[in-house]
Amino acid sequence: MRHLLLSICICCLSVSNCFGQIEAVTKARHDLRLGFTVPGKVLKRAVHPGDVVKQGDVLIELEDKEGLAQIEIWKFRAQSNVEIDQAKASLELAEIEESRTRELVAKQAAVPFELKKAELTTAVQKLAVEKAVREQDEAKRQLQIYEARHANYTLRAPMDGVVEQILVDVGEVVENLQPMVELVVTDPLRVDVPVPLEETMKLKVGDDAWVQMRLGQVMATPVKGKIIHLANVADSASNTRLVRVEFANASNHPAGGQVIVSFTDPQSLASN
Repeated sequence: MRHLLLSICICCLSVSNCFGQIEAVTKARHDLRLGFTVPGKVLKRAVHPGDVVKQGDVLIELEDKEGLAQIEIWKFRAQSNVEIDQAKASLELAEIEESRTRELVAKQAAVPFELKKAELTTAVQKLAVEKAVREQDEAKRQLQIYEARHANYTLRAPMDGVVEQILVDVGEVVENLQPMVELVVTDPLRVDVPVPLEETMKLKVGDDAWVQMRLGQVMATPVKGKIIHLANVADSASNTRLVRVEFANASNHPAGGQVIVSFTDPQSLASN
């Protein structure tokens, strides 16, 4: 009886030793501080804290008058065929003149020099057509360059998530790499669990884990998750190893909540 009471006391003092349950704190799957790679003046805030955004949605725009003007200039040049059409018309005229001169030379109504001159004129006009086409291609590339530069003045969501904070106001001048938006992903949630080193030897990535949220004085129904990472370096001071678990958060619980994690189904433990 004495040994039984001692075992019960030890179990009460350390739940994790008896049932493999460990207390931990959840964190967002992603918690990003987003900013621009260029400095500028905030022109528009397209979202507010709490907004749900999709990958690619606009978050903030910076003023870029010069860039927009350059885009308009190069778009006009890239889409214009005036120079090409002009060069082709001149080439057609030169080919007609060359053909006519060739006939005259055959009839001895013109000297060979005139034919040579006509042939060179045709060759020059062919080069003019090639030059016009090349210049249009260069204009298209310049347009792509300025469009890519202008894209740097628009901050977009890199993934689906929720806007947690907006850290700048319209009209504010900001520096490159300055954090401006905090974007979080809390479904799924993650939890880093310090597991006794010996117990981690039987765990592997992909194994099931069960997470119970602490809601005040009540424990929520266990949610099954997966082990997604096992630390390669243990903590010698506590003789534990970090095990990262990821689990669905359909109830939209905030990150930072207290949980109890088990690597054995709590229902099977209860039935035993």
